[in-house]
Amino acid sequence: MNSTSPLPHGFSLIKMGKAELVIRDLYKDRLMEREIHNPEALFHRQMDKAQFMEGRGPLVSLPMDEKGSERMVIRHYEHGGIFRALTKDLFLVGSRPFRELVVTEMARRAGLPTMEILAAIKRWAFWPFYKGDLVSKEIPNSVDLIQYFTRWGKAGGQKHLGEKRELIRQAGRLVREMHEVGIYHSDLHLKNFIVEIGEGALGSLHIIDFDRSLIIHPLASNKWFANLLRLDRSVEKWRAKGLWITRTDRLRFLRSYLQGDQERKAFVRRYLRKYPRRRRIYRLGWVIERLLYG
Repeated sequence: MNSTSPLPHGFSLIKMGKAELVIRDLYKDRLMEREIHNPEALFHRQMDKAQFMEGRGPLVSLPMDEKGSERMVIRHYEHGGIFRALTKDLFLVGSRPFRELVVTEMARRAGLPTMEILAAIKRWAFWPFYKGDLVSKEIPNSVDLIQYFTRWGKAGGQKHLGEKRELIRQAGRLVREMHEVGIYHSDLHLKNFIVEIGEGALGSLHIIDFDRSLIIHPLASNKWFANLLRLDRSVEKWRAKGLWITRTDRLRFLRSYLQGDQERKAFVRRYLRKYPRRRRIYRLGWVIERLLYG
């Protein structure tokens, strides 16, 4: 997206100096009063009210206004992998925040539970490099799936088996719905499932972080299966750290995802014959990552 690209319905394009913003009209006045076009300056002014969160790139939660009844999450884009040490938060081409906004809005309008983006920001550092930020409305009383399962532990989790199983089924249905809409998630892992905890009720599940994700309709079988493999790598990684997810849990997710689709089942069977070799390659990648970044 750029200044000539069509905006999602309900958003406006604003240019202020070196900053270019696509901002949700409903919140435009409140956000502009906070000078959202310069997230770093806003953070320094509101440092005493900031809450830090875990995620891809730095995440900070700040009040949306002086009342503080609602909060927003600002995610600053940084490179991953080997480029993290070289270029950190400088990007050369494209408009990653704007692209993520488009995919996320498509997901929301298709009925998928996900975050509500308030603004996408692109700031020129020095030509041709830019920095990017994404501002979303904070999902209250929420944790990611890893935090949700970790707080029980294996012993405590025995008391919450029904809740755990239903959340896993929810995750399977949610990923299937995402694929049917035509969204390929570029980095599907456990931290991108957010549980909104209800009072005395089973938490509802959201899927987030559509950075570098693609809209491909219909989504080819190799694409949706690549998403399932990426998610299973995440499960393997956290199981090795002690997260209580069993083989039966993984089958429960897969059954929920497949929903009796015989064609998809046959495709999965063919790929699973090759999967043990792939898993060894993934584990080697985790070792290299730990050596590089600790």
